Amino acid sequence: MLTVFDYLILCAMLLISVAIGIYFGCFGTKQATTKEYLHGGKKMGVIAVGVSVGVSHFSGVTMMAIPADVYKFGAYLLFINLAAILVGLLSVYVYLPVFFQLQISSSYEYLAKRFDNRTKQLAVYLYLFSEIIFFPLLAYIPALAFSATSGLSVNLTAFVVCALCIFYTTIGGLKTVVWTDFFQFIVIMVSVIINCYLGLEKSGGFMSIWDTALSGQRLINITDFNVDLTRQDSFWTMTVGYTITLASTIVVHQTGVQKYLSVSKFRHCIWSVVYSTFCKCAVSTLCVFIGLEIYAKYSDCDPLISNKIKKYDHILPYFLTEVAGQTPGILGLFVASIFSAALSSMSSLLNSIAGIIYNDLIKKRLKKEYSELTQSNILKVLIILCGVAGTCLVFLIQHLGPLLALNVALRGPINGPLLGMFTLGMLFPKSNSEGAFYGGLISLISVSALMIITKYYELRQVLVHPTKPFSVDSCENVFKNSSTNSILARVTNFTTTTTTYQEVPFLFKLSFHYYTLLGAILTILIGVLISCMSSKSQNLVDEDLISPICQKFLSKKRHRKYDEFHEKDSRKHLIEVNSEKNTTLNAV
Repeated sequence: MLTVFDYLILCAMLLISVAIGIYFGCFGTKQATTKEYLHGGKKMGVIAVGVSVGVSHFSGVTMMAIPADVYKFGAYLLFINLAAILVGLLSVYVYLPVFFQLQISSSYEYLAKRFDNRTKQLAVYLYLFSEIIFFPLLAYIPALAFSATSGLSVNLTAFVVCALCIFYTTIGGLKTVVWTDFFQFIVIMVSVIINCYLGLEKSGGFMSIWDTALSGQRLINITDFNVDLTRQDSFWTMTVGYTITLASTIVVHQTGVQKYLSVSKFRHCIWSVVYSTFCKCAVSTLCVFIGLEIYAKYSDCDPLISNKIKKYDHILPYFLTEVAGQTPGILGLFVASIFSAALSSMSSLLNSIAGIIYNDLIKKRLKKEYSELTQSNILKVLIILCGVAGTCLVFLIQHLGPLLALNVALRGPINGPLLGMFTLGMLFPKSNSEGAFYGGLISLISVSALMIITKYYELRQVLVHPTKPFSVDSCENVFKNSSTNSILARVTNFTTTTTTYQEVPFLFKLSFHYYTLLGAILTILIGVLISCMSSKSQNLVDEDLISPICQKFLSKKRHRKYDEFHEKDSRKHLIEVNSEKNTTLNAV
């Protein structure tokens, strides 16, 4: 249980985060304009932005779920590092050059410029639905950790976390989000490093952990290159499936694009990508090692089978209470790091959602132009409303299954079509709005149906994903609370699949890490096919809307047409601007 010193550490972290929000909200420019509120005035620091993007994309799900998954399935999650590097390359060479050239306030404005408003609206609604689903999961993670170490209600803790996040995000804007992320990253790294050191000391050293992991088959999958799309613990699943999943949440996602566009130059943007990749690799590697330490400690007495925890998502806080429970401040620092990871993701998400709703759904429907201060206040109200809606959904999340699988499976059917639509626009110059819209829609329906049927099989326990073997050989009291037959049955269920697994069609045994990839491929293939068959052609294509690696495929004739159109449009815009200036001068 947490001590007074632990509570002081947690409260200090929360108070500093709130203080950063108060500073940027009440001093200096006070975030009085939409440019300041959503993009930090385009003057954000390179390192701060990179760290912010990195820390907001591994969240509390990473901190809690990666060690638990390594304990169950092995060290295959080390390949997250390779996925992060590949996503960084995709960001720099394919997607970010287009966004940076356009300098748009919402990443979904690209779809309106490249295709039409209908395609943009589809993407916006998909994004909002995806993030509203994700927000309560982010709030539930720290509440779960705090409940496991304090005994307080999960729901009450989640409510407090959401309230604090809504408060400092509302008053401080993007600057608060970025700098609280930077501070919270420091807290996370300190906590993870200390936890690694304590686990290393209690588990008998590095070689002991390595040997135990080898004998328990926890390292076998990092050298297994078998192409099996039904496995979630293979090299190909992570380097192909998870790379696309991660790309969909960074390279075209508003939370990532918004931060990358807050720097002043593209070379600064590139360095931010480098720092972001380093942060993700550092934290994920340490979390994987903590998972191996947990297995080394419980290799002979599984805490779930022996009734010491209720689910594997609880195994990390349980492990820390045993290895560091007598050291003042360690549990408090751990809980603070979980809170930090969750708050960083939640604040980024709220800021992005508010910007999307205002710029893409509200602003163009307003009958008059409001002042910058009024628009900034509207954004603040939107953050509060979205935060309250997300908080209400926390009560549902805790009943829906393992955290990492839940996170990826729920967002896969949505993020796949989103990534597919952006990729279709940037890499296929001849694609049109019909192809993008119907490709995304058909992909969404198809992958959603796949996910729902798969979840149905899992709930009926017809589809059970095999884990690595567990043992209860060294458990002293396990047979006192349960009969021998029930214990053996539980061990068997955890280590093997049911006989009906073979009866499930192959498509529904597909690893959830491939959902985003499948959605993106379907969107692109259907989009290209419909574009070729459609009578509606894309006559005018701006080369700025095409990724640099594909601009050479842009027809010169089509580009010249666009130049003529763009020149006329620029002259018309210049006349309008001069007219507005004259009107203003006359009024003065």
